[in-house]
Amino acid sequence: MKGKNRQDEKGQFHVESTRCPVVIHKDMRFSWLMQNFEDAGVLNDWSLGFPSVPLTLYADLDGDGFGDPSSSIQACDTPIGYVANSGDCDDQNPSIHPGALELCNNLDDDCDGFIDDGIGPIWYVDADGDGYGNALVAIQACLQPSGYVTNAEDCDDQNPSIHPGATEVCNNLDDDCNSLVDENAGPI
Repeated sequence: MKGKNRQDEKGQFHVESTRCPVVIHKDMRFSWLMQNFEDAGVLNDWSLGFPSVPLTLYADLDGDGFGDPSSSIQACDTPIGYVANSGDCDDQNPSIHPGALELCNNLDDDCDGFIDDGIGPIWYVDADGDGYGNALVAIQACLQPSGYVTNAEDCDDQNPSIHPGATEVCNNLDDDCNSLVDENAGPI
């Protein structure tokens, strides 16, 4: 590598080239060092400090450790306010970043592309409107969707008179959802 070199007050050599400046530190030995830095005048008991290629760094305005993919620079050293990753989906809010806890707040807290995903209570469809839900038709949502309830206790979600606590009548049906048909039912 051709370039100018200088020695600083600590005895370290700095080799300047068309790439990032390289600092050569004392007391470490690499066999390839003599070949690569022979013209820099550094031949024994020295080693190379990396990186020698500029890094792509991303602005981290909110200080959460995750950078804004739309705001990057190339630099040899990482300046304050920049990070090496570009995963932040909202660089104005430090609690929004990859790996953050998803909250019921109508925001994509964990930067996975989905809002309020995988959180909130389970809601069960109540097709017959009797206040009891169908265990086979459920969704997870932060707010109660229309036509859904929090329980999954209906054994016949097409008949509003069949649900837990209903009066058992003699009709060859399990009116009260206790898995027994016409128990304690009076005559028709």
